[in-house]
Amino acid sequence: MMRGAKRSHKDMVAIIQGGYFVVTGLWPIFHMRSFEAISGRKKEKWLVKAMGAMIACVGGAVLRDGLERRADERTCRRADVPTSGRAAWRYRVQPRLVP
Repeated sequence: MMRGAKRSHKDMVAIIQGGYFVVTGLWPIFHMRSFEAISGRKKEKWLVKAMGAMIACVGGAVLRDGLERRADERTCRRADVPTSGRAAWRYRVQPRLVP
């Protein structure tokens, strides 16, 4: 696409949604105290950070599609590209949840 061309509505939505996911996913990782001030005290901080990492991972994929001007109906499916990263976190998190 041409450099000066306007972004489509889908690209803008992907940029905003992806950016939101990245910021909200990384927030508890970088500053748990302020995150808990807004969302309430958390007993399992490691779990909040693990879920935040997964959210940030998906947000990064959606954001990338918007920035590369290729957001379309398949953007959500392409956001599953980091599934391997999410699966790795899940296998690390899942055993701790089982009593």
